[in-house]
Amino acid sequence: ELAGRRIKIHRASPMTLDPGDAVPGEVVALDENIQVACAQGVLEIIELQESGRKRVDARAFIAGRGIAVGDRFLDARLSDERTEP
Repeated sequence: ELAGRRIKIHRASPMTLDPGDAVPGEVVALDENIQVACAQGVLEIIELQESGRKRVDARAFIAGRGIAVGDRFLDARLSDERTEP
C-alpha cells in the first residue's frame, strides 16, 4: 500500500546499497526504478500495478502517480488491522 492505494509489485531486485537512516518501506531514491529501504539493504522495484489499473514499469508509475522520496510503502494487511475498531 502506498498513500492509501493498494500496490502489487510484479518485478523487483535486491540491491547491495545501505538504506542509511531510512525505515523499511521508505522510498530512498527514484530514477528509472523505485528504490525502497528494507530491514537489510534496498529493494529496487522495476514493475508494479496499482489496484484497478494496468501493470506498468516503475518509470511510468513515477511519472503518473506522484510518488516522492520519503513516501512509504506499507503492508496492506497491517494497514487493514490498524483501521479496524
